[in-house]
Amino acid sequence: SIVSGSAADVAGLAAADEITGLDGQTVTSPDDVTAVLADQDPGDQVKIMWSDQYGSDQSATVTLGASPVA
Repeated sequence: SIVSGSAADVAGLAAADEITGLDGQTVTSPDDVTAVLADQDPGDQVKIMWSDQYGSDQSATVTLGASPVA
């Protein structure tokens, strides 16, 4: 799901979209996303690539925020 106000939300991702790349690296699973973001800090900018619900490729550069507290 997309957290309101998150970098993904600001970039325009929707719940049905599939993230395909982060910071120039291909991602195919949530674990891949976590691994790429583990080396990043709040305030860092990363390029995010995704396929939207219609199959169109999209991309945006986003500024990372702090992770929500679990």
